[in-house]
Amino acid sequence: MRTNLAGRVDRIPLPARHSLLPVFEAVSNSLHAIQATGRQDGHIRVELHRDDAQTRLGLDAERSEPIVEIRVVDNGAGFTDANMAAFDELDTYHKVELGAKGVGRLTWLKVFEKAAVSSVYQAGDGYRHRTFDFVLPNGVTNDCDVAHTADPALSTTVILSGPRPPYQEVLRYRATTIAAALLRHFLFDLLADISPTMDVVDNSTVLPVRVDDLIVRNTGHFELRGSWFTIEHLKLRSPEKRQHLVYYCANGRPVKEERLKHLPDSPFVDSDSPYFYHGYVFSPYLDVRVNEQRTAFDIQEDPEVHELSYSELRDTVRSATSGFLTPQLAELAESRDARIRRVLEQRLPDLQYVREQNSTEIAAIPLDATDGQVEDAISVLHLRNQKASRDLMSDLLRDLRGVTTLDLQALEDRLSDRIERITRPSQASLASYVLYRRSIVELYREVLKKSADRFQREAAIHKLMFPMRTDLNTSRAFLDHNLWLLDERLTYANYIASDRPLRDHEVLFDVHSRDEPDIACYFNLGFSEDDPAHGDFRTVVIVELKRPGPLAARDENPWEQAMRYIGDIREGTWSEGGQKVKASPNTRFYCFIVCDLDNPTIDRMVRDYQFRQVFDATDGYSLYHDHFKAYVEVVPFERILRDAERKHRAFFDRLGLRVSSA
Repeated sequence: MRTNLAGRVDRIPLPARHSLLPVFEAVSNSLHAIQATGRQDGHIRVELHRDDAQTRLGLDAERSEPIVEIRVVDNGAGFTDANMAAFDELDTYHKVELGAKGVGRLTWLKVFEKAAVSSVYQAGDGYRHRTFDFVLPNGVTNDCDVAHTADPALSTTVILSGPRPPYQEVLRYRATTIAAALLRHFLFDLLADISPTMDVVDNSTVLPVRVDDLIVRNTGHFELRGSWFTIEHLKLRSPEKRQHLVYYCANGRPVKEERLKHLPDSPFVDSDSPYFYHGYVFSPYLDVRVNEQRTAFDIQEDPEVHELSYSELRDTVRSATSGFLTPQLAELAESRDARIRRVLEQRLPDLQYVREQNSTEIAAIPLDATDGQVEDAISVLHLRNQKASRDLMSDLLRDLRGVTTLDLQALEDRLSDRIERITRPSQASLASYVLYRRSIVELYREVLKKSADRFQREAAIHKLMFPMRTDLNTSRAFLDHNLWLLDERLTYANYIASDRPLRDHEVLFDVHSRDEPDIACYFNLGFSEDDPAHGDFRTVVIVELKRPGPLAARDENPWEQAMRYIGDIREGTWSEGGQKVKASPNTRFYCFIVCDLDNPTIDRMVRDYQFRQVFDATDGYSLYHDHFKAYVEVVPFERILRDAERKHRAFFDRLGLRVSSA
């Protein structure tokens, strides 16, 4: 049976990110060749030869020049007759006891146009010099094997030249990157009691590949689905990949690399020396599951009945690494938990329940998460809880509707099982809104306290209560204003307009007045007399915020303004269900005049129109006008603050959020 070498090479799956695999294969052969001699002075040199044309032309100065040739030189046993015979046999079993697949050299031709070999080896009492080229489509060509009479030192050089697309573009690695990659790949060969030295040579730069930053090495074992695994725990001071990593290995070589997501991004510190954890996992199971190119394992990601999965292996490795790093992780977990407590207490007190209800997810928050990341994680958990609680309630209602008779005990049991998960997210949302209101109350207090220019107070409070020169069709209006400071009922008006001419109010027709009430709130637009069912809601509220001092260049006081607004509104027609209707005689008007009481204009108005004290002088004054069906109340700025604190006190106390009176 003939073999199509070119087709075999073409079918090798090798992504560009694995462009150094041919170098690893050549270095692996060098290691085996040195081990075969038993010598203690083994040495491997990896030489990088670059295309310096761009440097000569002054181009691409920020990037390393492309590598056009890589030479791997060693002083191992060389290409003896046995080794040459194995090289010339595809899928050979030669060195199978070392984990060799017999196809590694095919990656040379996958990435490079040509591999040239020159090897001095011992044959009996003498030495021979073998040279050949390895190219497509025929494989070994130009082979020559002659007696070697010069210096009999063993030496083999493999020259990989002419990178192919798409590997050509990525083969710009710096010497430091290649040295680090060799260190990771052959770490345990270099950690052996007797190991060869290794250098990377890039022009005049010589970088030794050695383990000189290892703090601790510890070996662990675990069993999973009947297979035994070994994990080597390493603490490295300054690895080229500054992450906490695990390498899944086959035949002593790393195949799959993964970042350990349960470990922080930052290094650990041991005796004032920062380090990163790197773990190497070995097993006969992995040896037989690796593909020919040693770039992947034939292991399913998700669990199956009889097969070990990556997810199982990953979880077990995570436990093993956590066990090795227990003291460090305990210290980080304590700091992380303190941050979580601080965030919940200071930023998210309304979401305290999440720490108990979602303890597993809270424990999974990264150990080095910042306050902002902790806050984001807790907020996401709360949103999930809200959805889950709505789903639980929907399921409960659906089940109840599906039965003909009520089983009270079953209902009680199901409620007791679900009620906490249903109610706590909703309670937290209510608490969030209460916190928002607390902030508004505190802000209102500061406006009163610090508005030294009292003429600015009206504008500041106006903006705090409701945005100026806007209107809201109020399906969601309660989220967009703070009129609850003045009266809770104003939260749910159907339409609100602020500083807009009456003729532009969307709910009014045939009103031509240019007057602009500070705030006008319209409730239930059913104003026709043939709609008695909604009579209680035929209401308009007008809010006038008055700055202190005399009303310069004005002939009317706030009472007269309010009556004029009411008259204009009553003369117009209204929109109800697409029809225009007149306001009925039962339509009620409320007017709040928010102001300072120590004001001569207000004093004169109260006296002339015989307003009555609400309770005492600090609470303001009120008056009812029977003809206009209008109730007018003079409200001091300070009373708004006092009433807001009183009506929210139970909520604030329940959350431990009492507003300071200072």
